[in-house]
Amino acid sequence: MKLSRSVLAMMIAVSLFSATAFAGTFSDVSGNHDNRAAVEYLVYNGTLEGYDDGTFRPSSTINRAELMKVLVASQGVEPDATLYHDCFPDVTNEWFAPYVCYAYEQGWVDGYPDGTFLPANTVNKVEAAKMIVNAWGYSDMLPEGDYLSDSDLFDDTEASAWYAPYVYLVKYWNLDGTSGNFSPSEGMDRGRASEYMFRIIVMENMGYSWYEDGDDELFLSYYGLDYLLVDDDISDSYEYVDDSSDDGDKTDDAAGDSSDEYIYDDTYVEPTDDTTEYVCLQLTSSSTDESLEVTNCGDSTVNLDGYSLETDETFYEFGSYDLAPWESVEIEYYLPGYTIYLRGANGGLVDSDYNF
Repeated sequence: MKLSRSVLAMMIAVSLFSATAFAGTFSDVSGNHDNRAAVEYLVYNGTLEGYDDGTFRPSSTINRAELMKVLVASQGVEPDATLYHDCFPDVTNEWFAPYVCYAYEQGWVDGYPDGTFLPANTVNKVEAAKMIVNAWGYSDMLPEGDYLSDSDLFDDTEASAWYAPYVYLVKYWNLDGTSGNFSPSEGMDRGRASEYMFRIIVMENMGYSWYEDGDDELFLSYYGLDYLLVDDDISDSYEYVDDSSDDGDKTDDAAGDSSDEYIYDDTYVEPTDDTTEYVCLQLTSSSTDESLEVTNCGDSTVNLDGYSLETDETFYEFGSYDLAPWESVEIEYYLPGYTIYLRGANGGLVDSDYNF
């Protein structure tokens, strides 16, 4: 049975996540990179390593030896090099030998008719699909080829091809993230291979039958790893403009003060006249529509104890948390189509009419 994502997100909403700056492990995998979550998680769990120059090279194709390392390590296996070696004439005692020989023993991969493994050969996408399905023990889920039609696959793949059952699972599980062309003969790149591994891990751990956009954040937040998605290269979506000639102190509760102008993105709505308590807080969307970010845009620390997010049907109250000037906190709050309100500790409207 597929776990309800909306229910899970509401369960996650009981925790408050601080958006601690995280620059990322590799210089070429930025905060908005398509494979950011996958790469950072697989580094976290010890599956991936980069190059000595600090890059990961996500667009570079992956070879057979490298893919075996990822497949084995992603399942938490570290083969003993004294046991796994010399399984092919061209796989003896190299760094990849334990992974290749372990995968070969498990039946995840075969050699070529001449008895070699050819570890440096690039893996294309359909070969990778087969290896991944086999490695994760899903071969018993493969549909019979006779039951498949071209419409079950991608636009540029054929039901009569040997790879059809494997590609069917890739599409059904949404591992590739596309519904058009698959480019079956194209070399599998390092970023995409990481994405496949990560999406399967998310499905396995969360009990999902397939992967949907946003499941990466639900998964990472559920396990307290949401910081892996926060990048200190991502700039704020607002700027402060001081038009006041008065150097006197400013107070946080001056809701009607027009001497300071704040320029926000269009998700911010100025508090209405019935505001009974006002501090400089703003509510915006975060990296997806499944989370919200509350930012202290004033010059004094605000304790969020008693502050709340609410809709007409749900309510979430923050615990005691000191939010320093220009600091943000992020919280999962997945309610598409609802208007979200931010209220102060005494119930006064602070920020309103934020609608997904």
